Amino acid sequence: MNLSDKAKQHVDSCRFCWMCHHICPIGNATGHERSTARARALGISLVNRNAIELSEIMDNIYECCTCGGCVNVCVTGWDPVMFTKETRLKAALEGALPEYINKLVDNCLETGNAYGETEISAELKKAIESHSAKTDTLL
Repeated sequence: MNLSDKAKQHVDSCRFCWMCHHICPIGNATGHERSTARARALGISLVNRNAIELSEIMDNIYECCTCGGCVNVCVTGWDPVMFTKETRLKAALEGALPEYINKLVDNCLETGNAYGETEISAELKKAIESHSAKTDTLL
């Protein structure tokens, strides 16, 4: 994978650092170290060194919610969100997206929403209609 020099520098700096692993909402929710920025950086560095294939870590790359919590607490200024997004972009350009991401993209292109639904459910429609007398916009 051909990441930018900046992304490679951030990956190599993050891969052995533990300073932000406590802040990752996905890592905290799953309880898995593999869900943290550090583990993502380690995986990407292995791909960059041709030690593993990108397909082996794609589920991990898409686990990140890109909230930026890791970036906000990083005292050294590294940006795991940047290299995560760049890796996603490279994967998309190489046609290496996970099947569930391809399905979401196809759904959006075909129906305008990630779920692939073409009609509003009766329950949701009823809930929306119950608000019509109170507001023009449902937030």
